[in-house]
Parts: sequence; C-alpha cells; structure tokens
Amino acid sequence: MAPKVAHKKSRKHRNVQVPIHPPKKDDRGIDCSQAVVFSDKAPLSHDHAAGSDDYRAVWTYVPEERDAAKPTLLVYFHGHYTHVLVDSGGKPQRPHWWKEDEWHPGAKPSDGGGDDAGNYFQLGKTADSARQKPIVLCPEVGQGVQNVKPGSLESRGALAECITDALEHLNGPGKNGLTKPSGCPSGARYLDPVPSLDAVNRLYLAGHSAGGAPLAKAAVSDLVLSASTPADLWLLDCTYHWGMDEYVEFCTKLDKQGKLGYGPDKSRLVAIAYRDTGTDFHTPKKGDPKKLDRLTDLIKKINKQGLGAGKVKELSYGRPDDPDISVIKSDLQNGLVAIRVKDSPSHAKSPPLHFRIPIEFIPILLETAA
Repeated sequence: MAPKVAHKKSRKHRNVQVPIHPPKKDDRGIDCSQAVVFSDKAPLSHDHAAGSDDYRAVWTYVPEERDAAKPTLLVYFHGHYTHVLVDSGGKPQRPHWWKEDEWHPGAKPSDGGGDDAGNYFQLGKTADSARQKPIVLCPEVGQGVQNVKPGSLESRGALAECITDALEHLNGPGKNGLTKPSGCPSGARYLDPVPSLDAVNRLYLAGHSAGGAPLAKAAVSDLVLSASTPADLWLLDCTYHWGMDEYVEFCTKLDKQGKLGYGPDKSRLVAIAYRDTGTDFHTPKKGDPKKLDRLTDLIKKINKQGLGAGKVKELSYGRPDDPDISVIKSDLQNGLVAIRVKDSPSHAKSPPLHFRIPIEFIPILLETAA
C-alpha cells in the first residue's frame, strides 16, 4: 500500500467544514450523467449496521451519448486518500470515517487528500471521450483514510450482484427515489432500460493503489471467470502484495477456455507500476519474512504457466529515450502486458506519478481495448 506520510494541517484547509449526511440516504442525482446511489449490494454494505450509509455508496457516471445496444461497464476500485461521496453540487463530501482535521479536499493526496475518486481521476470525462462510452461504477471500498477492503467481493458471486443492483438504482425512481435534475435532454432516468449482464459488451475492471485488494477478488469472480462477458483487468500501480494467486488464476482459467488474449471475445490483463518502487519489486531485509509479491514476481509467475496466450509483454515508458506513446499503444494490443513507468524532468507534473497513472493511462487502455 502507499507509504504513510505526515499530514500537516495547512492554514488553507484547516477550517474546512463539511457536514456528514445522516443514515438512510436517498440516491442522489448530481447532473445529467453523474449520480451517487446507495446499494445494499455494495462491497462494504455489510458495515451499514455500524451507523452510516456511507459504506453503501457507489459513485456512477452514465454518458448520455453511449451506445445502448452495446453497453460497456468500467468498475473502478479506489485506493487510499480518496472515497466516493459527493454532495448535490458534485463536490467531495466527507465520509463519516474521515476525521474532520484530516480532511483536505483539493490538497495533494499525499498531503491527506479528501477528493472523491470519480472526479479526481476524471472517470466521467474519460468515459465521455472514449469510443465505448462506458457506464462507470465506483463503489466505496474504504473503511478509513488508509484502510481499503474487498468486503463482500470475497464471495465470487458478489461482483455480479454489486453491478446489477447499482444499475437497477440508475433506473429509478422505483428503486430509491433517483431522478435526474430537471432539464436533462435524455429524460428523467439515468438508465432506461437497464442492461442485463449478458448484454454487456465488455467489462473493464480497474484498481489503483490499495484498490488492488478488491480488484484481486473481482478478478476471480464468477462473472469474470465464466468468460461469458470479456473483461479487461487493469492493475494501476496496485501490485503491492495483493492478487498474486488471483491474477494467475484469472490467466490460467481463461486461457484454458481460449478466452485470454486480445480480441473481441477475449480478456486482457494490463499491469502498470511505477518503476523501481514498491509496486515493481520488493527486496526484503535480512530476516524479513515478507514475500516478494510485486509486479516483477507476478510476471514470473504468469510466465511459468505456459499459457497459450503467450508470455507477458514487458514495456517501459516515461523517459525521453523510451518509445513514443504510439508504440506503447501498439504493444497494448496483446493479452498480457506489463508497463513500468518512470518520471523524468520532461514529464514532471503535480500530483505525483502514483496518482497520475489512472488519469493518464485509463484513456489509453480504453483506446486500445478490443
């Protein structure tokens, strides 16, 4: 997981006052595409009894220009320093478990954060720009600022239930009172009709940072391993130690069905790591019992399986002498790809690279998807 950092209380953010919504929230339409629904099938909904509906929250985005005949879904699992709640104006809203004096929306995530993952990582903007126009679901998986859990996704049938229930909420008002704001050109419902999972053209599963914990469980869900719906699995700087067995199972079981690879009916795995950091490899100190479960080790494990889809295509990107992004895009037309990314003076930006990877690479992964 991302390293702990000291959170200084800057004068700029110290006095931020964000009310906590009471329990029993109604679904909330934000704009003509964005909504927050509160689902009993969300991964952490079992924690609802602890006193807040925040655990049931799922941030959603439904592009108005999508192809209803060929729907695609992007399910995004956030990591530390973000959450999914937004208020009726589309601004980040503090979950009950986030202490007020640690709440700094607008600050760098590494300085404490507090932004909602859907808007911070530009998932709606990306969905609108992509040729697939995927419906986006971003369920709450945080039980604390640095405490992300898979929750019900430990059960292999739970991913399908989570997706189905969230989509049904988007067909409100019958489910929980959800309607779009007045004036939206496409009517009052976000989804009408609700697509069945059998009708979904492709499923994109993405996990960033600690979001690798729920992503690993989603990778071996019944929905994914049945191969009835082709899936893209995107590991976004999340290979700390989660998923080494699950990602190998994803590859081996789909490969046996002839469904691992690159093509309209095949599933793809793409892993991206910040080169030479803890997601790339881990060298334990003498006597340290920790396993070397990082991207480098995952590649070795997958390559040992003798898959029909071949070995992992390893790429490097981020330095001036590395390949142009067009080469990266071409090489992404493979079923198994690992990319090691490195910052350089010519690429230096804010926020840090770890938090830019979803913003910069999800559009590329959608562009190169079969």
